[in-house]
Amino acid sequence: MPGGLGPGRVPTAGVAWRADALEYLTSSSELHCILDGEMRFRWAAGAWASVLGKPPAELLGSSLAELLHPAERTSLVEALRGADGSAREYLARARCGPASYRWLSWNGRPDDSGRGVIASAHDVSARVERQGQLRKDLAEARKAATHDPLTGLANTVLLREHLVLTMARSARTELPPLVLFVDLDGFKCVNDTLGHSAGDEALRIIAGRLSEAFRPSDLIARIGGDEFVIVLENANPASVRSRLNEALGEPFDIGDHTIRLSAAVGIAVLTDPAITPEEAISSADAQMYMAKAASRKDRTGIRVSPRNA
Repeated sequence: MPGGLGPGRVPTAGVAWRADALEYLTSSSELHCILDGEMRFRWAAGAWASVLGKPPAELLGSSLAELLHPAERTSLVEALRGADGSAREYLARARCGPASYRWLSWNGRPDDSGRGVIASAHDVSARVERQGQLRKDLAEARKAATHDPLTGLANTVLLREHLVLTMARSARTELPPLVLFVDLDGFKCVNDTLGHSAGDEALRIIAGRLSEAFRPSDLIARIGGDEFVIVLENANPASVRSRLNEALGEPFDIGDHTIRLSAAVGIAVLTDPAITPEEAISSADAQMYMAKAASRKDRTGIRVSPRNA
């Protein structure tokens, strides 16, 4: 018998021991195999049929690589070639149908010749699925804690975290970031005229426009009913203001009404890398109030009118 079950490797009661060992391996819930130097099956026993739908006899002569998912094929083969018999785990998916795979945990050691591998594996699909679901749940919990549920934009928690990281980068690069404070003029008019559902839809449209107008690396946060903060790095204030005016200047329809809006905008250039997130937001907020107080001639607020009016 191949591997460590041949003559000269057994106790005194050799024949009986080999029979017991073979019975154990055959009835095992794990998947056992011996692979040659080309990583082809020389011998197999165990739960191959119940786990992957392949009786051990069908594996003989076939390549291990053919059984594996393409994403893990090379890494597992190389891992098994270098396996030293330790308890280290190698995860890889193995085919159990035309387009179905199960996650297996592998380990192995060199065979007596030093060219092949004695390997075993067991099904860990349920564990991997639980871990995947846990990661998904954690990601969803993280998103719920850091994003505005109405618009999907960042909330104040993520905004503060982002500002801390931004200021740390600014200290290294000496490039001051920008913080924009955007206050929609008279947004209460939408809620009073069309109702809160229409107001929510308007905020979602505005959030979408802001997301399209700025770069993926820019952070856009909704921090109040009609207030937004945008954090940008390596940006020109004049160009940023132009993009913002373009995003907010185009009217949009909700139901049978057309909404035209404007906003008061404050831009703070954060030249002090030691500034706190609260100070950065307050600085942009102060600039917004200064702009609002300076002149209202270019900001007509939000107007709601029947479509085509």
